[in-house]
Amino acid sequence: MAHSGIPTYIDSQHAIAHNKIMVIDDETLITGSFNFTKAAEEHNAENLFILKSGAC
Repeated sequence: MAHSGIPTYIDSQHAIAHNKIMVIDDETLITGSFNFTKAAEEHNAENLFILKSGAC
């Protein structure tokens, strides 16, 4: 992306992040980098996004 001129930013305070997707049922999808651990809750830079059909 950087080679194409798209601005990119590095968070040098945290380890490399990765995303995952969980399909819970026909209405709920969870995505983000959040690991369901105590370290993720208390120390890591994590993100979590919950998508629910019909919520809008």
